[in-house]
Amino acid sequence: MNYIKKIILIFVIWRILLFLPLVYAQKYIPLQHDSIQYTLWAYVRPYSPVSSFLLYPWANFDGVHYLTIANYGSYEHGSDGRFFPLYPFLVHALTLAFGKVAIFGSVVFFTSFLVSNIAFLLGLIMLYKLIVLDFSEKIAFQTILLLLFFPTSFFFGSIYSESLFLLLTVLIFYFLKKKKFFFATILSMALLVTRVVGIAIIPILIWEIIYIDRKIFHSFQKNKLHILKNIGLIALTPLALLGFIWVNQHYWGDPFFFIHAQEHVVTGRTAGLILFPQTMFRYVKILVSVPYSHFDWWISLLEFSSFIFTAVLLIYAYIKRIPLSYFIFSLLCFLLPTQSGTFSGLPRYTMILFPIFITFALIKNKYIKIAYYIVGAITMFFLIAFFSKGYYIA
Repeated sequence: MNYIKKIILIFVIWRILLFLPLVYAQKYIPLQHDSIQYTLWAYVRPYSPVSSFLLYPWANFDGVHYLTIANYGSYEHGSDGRFFPLYPFLVHALTLAFGKVAIFGSVVFFTSFLVSNIAFLLGLIMLYKLIVLDFSEKIAFQTILLLLFFPTSFFFGSIYSESLFLLLTVLIFYFLKKKKFFFATILSMALLVTRVVGIAIIPILIWEIIYIDRKIFHSFQKNKLHILKNIGLIALTPLALLGFIWVNQHYWGDPFFFIHAQEHVVTGRTAGLILFPQTMFRYVKILVSVPYSHFDWWISLLEFSSFIFTAVLLIYAYIKRIPLSYFIFSLLCFLLPTQSGTFSGLPRYTMILFPIFITFALIKNKYIKIAYYIVGAITMFFLIAFFSKGYYIA
């Protein structure tokens, strides 16, 4: 149990330190000129205590959309259609305990904030338990630190679905390791309605349930019931996603609205297939042609760096032969968003790929890690500061 206390302490320190950039931003960084549309205050008049500069920024950008869905327990606006339902619906269900609550009020805000942070803390604890099944305690703690120092890790503590996605992913792999396929399947259904890249868990389930139990499959007659149960579990998994597809058809007359809606929100993103070498070339052109004094240049650098960082660690993961299911899941989650014609959002999408941080922990060169901690802490400080003032980060 000592590891739990240690992880809680690390988390609390991390969580407290995240407030420091907000103090800096309040004093030195001006508001982005049209930032109001990315905050709660586009929907409700400022109210205490959420109006504090230490609190409301954690719901900026996508957080506002999650709060909108959580408030109503349904999709009221087309702009919310690209967001998967589990996280906001979970928040909505929890707020029902308080009776009728104010729209965009403090109950919804703090419930969302607590769900994100508690899910992340539980995710870190379960990540440790998962890692020590294959690696040492030292690697487990280093993985947690590397994840916390990743420049966009503050989104885990924001009103976003990343923390819930991480928790579900780690739990799924943990139960698969323990061969508790029923629990892994139920959680996989939940993952499929948390983020679009959750679909990458389906081939992992097939691999783990069928390949790992291949000896049982070789003697079909003897293990018929067991085999049919496993096949049934795999067949049930997509039902949650199919349900969300039905919701899209019901609300917007387009079963894949959650995909098509992305094109209208993110510049350069397309629902079609654009190979990442084309996107890389585009980013090189941006970095060469756009003056580095522009904020967009730095965000492009962050997005391009996130691509290189993840790609290099995935290659190293393959060389180090980390568990194959970890590698395949990370590769699929990485490739899916990179085929959309832009790396926009990639710095945030990358941080949920816990296997790449395990891989990083396996690197023995301490100077590389020290450099990472320093660069990560400084970069995160300024990203939080600008994010709080309405500048798009990821």
